[in-house]
Amino acid sequence: RKQKSSEKLRQEAKLQQIAANSGVAPNIIDVDTVSKNIIMDRMDKHLLETIEKQDGNLTKAHQKQIITIYKNLDNAGVFHADANLLNYMFKGKQLYIIDFGMAKEITNELVRKLGTTTPNLHIMTLGLILKLKEMNCPPSSYEYLAKFIPDDQREKFIIY
Repeated sequence: RKQKSSEKLRQEAKLQQIAANSGVAPNIIDVDTVSKNIIMDRMDKHLLETIEKQDGNLTKAHQKQIITIYKNLDNAGVFHADANLLNYMFKGKQLYIIDFGMAKEITNELVRKLGTTTPNLHIMTLGLILKLKEMNCPPSSYEYLAKFIPDDQREKFIIY
C-alpha cells in the first residue's frame, strides 16, 4: 500500500526475513521505501491454484507443510496473523508463506492477549480451516489440520 509508512514496511520485511531464515518464507532481496515494495525471491504459484486444480482438495502432504510452516513461525517468534489462501505460495514443491503486513512479534503481551504461546499453530490453523470450509472444500482438505485445533474450538466452529 502506498500509504504504508516506511517504518511499517521495514518491520514487515524484517519479520518476513526472520521467517525466511526459518525456511518458511521467501528471502527478502530489497525493500523500496519510495515505491513501498518488498522485493523477494520469485515464487512459482499460489496454493489456491493447486487447490482449484485438485477440485477443491488440499492434500494431506500440503496440510503437513502448512503445519510445519506454523510451527517454524511460532519457534521463530513471528505471528503471521493472516490466513488468506493467497498468502501461501510454492517454489517448486516447497510451500512458503508470504505477505507479513499483519505479522507481529510473539511477545509475552501477545501470548497473554491471544491465550496461546503458539498463535500460528492454533489461530492460523483455525483461520485456514474456516477459509477452506467457506470454499466448500471437502473435510479431507482440513482433516489433518483439525488435529491441531483444541476440541472446544472444533465443536464451536463445527470442524469434524
